[in-house]
Amino acid sequence: MSIIDETIKNETIHTENADPTGTFPAESDPFDEPLEDNLIMNDTLFAEARNSVTVDGMEYSFLKPPYMNFDDQLRTKRKLREAYTQHEFLLLYGYSGCGKTTVLTQFHERFPDYIHLITDFTSLSPANLIVKMGEFIGLPLKLRSSEIFTLQDRLRSMSGVMYLMDEVSLDGPGSFTKLELLRKIYMETHVPICICGVPRLYYQLYDSRHYDKYCSLITRLDEHEMRGMRREDAGNYLNMVAGKEALRFTYPAQQALIRIALSINAGGIHAFTTIIGRCITLARVMYYKAPGHSFPDNTHCIRPAVPEGKTYPGAELILTPPATPEPVLIDEGMVSSMLNEYKSHFPTDTSENRKKS
Repeated sequence: MSIIDETIKNETIHTENADPTGTFPAESDPFDEPLEDNLIMNDTLFAEARNSVTVDGMEYSFLKPPYMNFDDQLRTKRKLREAYTQHEFLLLYGYSGCGKTTVLTQFHERFPDYIHLITDFTSLSPANLIVKMGEFIGLPLKLRSSEIFTLQDRLRSMSGVMYLMDEVSLDGPGSFTKLELLRKIYMETHVPICICGVPRLYYQLYDSRHYDKYCSLITRLDEHEMRGMRREDAGNYLNMVAGKEALRFTYPAQQALIRIALSINAGGIHAFTTIIGRCITLARVMYYKAPGHSFPDNTHCIRPAVPEGKTYPGAELILTPPATPEPVLIDEGMVSSMLNEYKSHFPTDTSENRKKS
């Protein structure tokens, strides 16, 4: 039994609710320690301050709502565990915002000594990719493709290692060469590998016009598609957040948020959770600024450092409003406003990138 399997055996927490269809029985989640999903403002990073909510010229850091597993994530986690235990070469794909990176990051953070996550696959050269894979296992390599043989020798002598490649695209330089390197590493070592990307990656690899180019790779791939939240998942999530964060959602606000969660074009789960977090902040700020109220003494205050050689254009202070003593209301107007802000704060989720999805 591997180190990870032993840890899973000793530490897994049972999922309480089964799939109501009966096709998804309750069983141990392989790595359900939740990620710390609240935004942590870094005093030294100006970039984080741009994610704040501005009200009357004052900046407030927004709070992402609590983490919750849902069926699609649980299935994907189990598939990752299967890929690990069965030494598979896995293609994980799904639309941008469906939760792929969250699941990969959670697996890596649960077992950082064994599960290695590479998030810049597309920008790495083939030689840099090999060097980075070596660094994770304490193997210094030179910047040349021939070092693949040294890497293979080390991996053959190890057990329990798995590589996760996030944001994989065939559009970057040397993409075919890098995938071929991974295929060769897998064939020689049987180290489990997961490559992760949007549906466009799947369709490009399996396009009959590219069969001669990618046939050696795809004949060794297993595939798993992430499809994101279902309508009932989104509704349950809103109910959980309302209970934990002292909120009330109007019915139109609930329906608007659910549409965002289920929509590829609206940003999916990433947009859903981010907009909820921004609405929470806005509702709390409005509560504390209302007549007869004031911000409590436990309001967290940050004074961001100005990056060297730059002039900081924002407010001097960023406040994090605490939970209110009574429930605050989130209506459809707040959701609409925060959706518009989301689109401006996250320009990478524009139509051009969605076309690639």
